[in-house]
Amino acid sequence: RLNSFGAQGSQANRVGKASAAAGYVLNRMEWGPWALTPGVRYEYVDYTTDNYGGSDPSRTGSALQTYHAVVQGLIPGVGVEYALNDSLTLLGGVHQGFAPPEAPSSAVSADNAQEETSVKYEAGVRYATPVLSIDAIGYYTAYDNLLGSDTFSSGGAGGGDQFNGGKVDVYGLELALQTDAGQIFLFPSQPQVRFPLRFSYTYTNATFQDAFN
Repeated sequence: RLNSFGAQGSQANRVGKASAAAGYVLNRMEWGPWALTPGVRYEYVDYTTDNYGGSDPSRTGSALQTYHAVVQGLIPGVGVEYALNDSLTLLGGVHQGFAPPEAPSSAVSADNAQEETSVKYEAGVRYATPVLSIDAIGYYTAYDNLLGSDTFSSGGAGGGDQFNGGKVDVYGLELALQTDAGQIFLFPSQPQVRFPLRFSYTYTNATFQDAFN
């Protein structure tokens, strides 16, 4: 049984909030075996953080500091497909990547933590029938400023401030296979019996291109 309350916590004594809006426009256009899908997305995030400080655990406002930040991004992308036949399709695309930072926890993070941006290129092949689907897609992503957080677990000082890790190059391969073993191997003469299986594999290699603290 708790007889009395202990000392109130004094770390991370802050309240953060955000208002966000997002929308997108997408269109698919087809000409014979070709299909083109361009699109664009817009995101707007308005952050406010009230930091009451370690000396005011009751949040009276005696040491209140308020930080404000606005992040917005216009994120385009386009995908293209070419159908070799009814089952086999070549595909590719170029897409802008975007990830907003967290609500600022200090003046440092309010000034320094910018949105995470990248450009992703992908190309591959897709084979699809009613009972078998295979995807093999290679990708390369170039980050302009990967976001990180100052935490004890990552070797930092534990302040929690976000920082920009700089440029990062990521490339890899994605493989996916989906089939109905019931229709192919087990009960091909009984279409009502299904036994779906799915296998996926992703290889990723990432390297920092900049030094950072």
